[in-house]
Amino acid sequence: MSSSQASSADSGHSGPSEAQWARERSQRASIAALTRWGHADAVSGTASARKAFLTRFHLEADPDGVLPEAERDRRAERLKKAYFRSLAMKSAKARSERKKRQHPSSKGPVNLPIDTTEASQ
Repeated sequence: MSSSQASSADSGHSGPSEAQWARERSQRASIAALTRWGHADAVSGTASARKAFLTRFHLEADPDGVLPEAERDRRAERLKKAYFRSLAMKSAKARSERKKRQHPSSKGPVNLPIDTTEASQ
């Protein structure tokens, strides 16, 4: 056990929460990405990844390579749009479920009666 863990355990603190670690990890990743792309051209730096991503749809549209290029491109573009719409639907569903978990009542906030007796005195 490291000295920081020992002192944390001795003081009764369990250290940063999982959410705090996630936020810090996200911040570190953001800093690293900004630093990386501050020193390089993002367009050329990601060209091979974009090409590989788009090739996926071309291969799905025409696995045997028999279609004319224009038709293959048209079909690949539609498959790509379908892919992103599917991601959007999954994202919306996840946000909705997360919202329900945070606020289990589907009726909205509870309106409690306000005690006005102290205010009138």
